[in-house]
Amino acid sequence: MLVQGTGGVSLFAAQLALAEGLRVIATTSSPEKAERLKKLGVTDIIDYRQNPAWHEDVLRLTGGEGADHIVEVGGPGTLSQSLQAVAEAR
Repeated sequence: MLVQGTGGVSLFAAQLALAEGLRVIATTSSPEKAERLKKLGVTDIIDYRQNPAWHEDVLRLTGGEGADHIVEVGGPGTLSQSLQAVAEAR
C-alpha cells in the first residue's frame, strides 16, 4: 500500500495496513516527517521533494509491479503519478 504524506488520513491508513501485516510505502516532504513514519513502522519512505518523480521509486520498490492500493490524498497534484504507480489489476 502507498500512502501519501503524514496527514491524518494517511497515518491512519498506514497504521491499519501495518496492523494487518501489509507492506507500506509512504511519501513525505522532510526528514522530520520521515522519522514519524519510521516510528510507526514504515520502512519504505520516499521524499518527494528529493525525487519529484516518486512514482519511479514506487515501481522500483515493488519490482516494477506498482502498489496494490494507494491512498490518494493529493488530488490533481499527485493523481497522475499515483496512476503510474498503481499495480495493474490481476
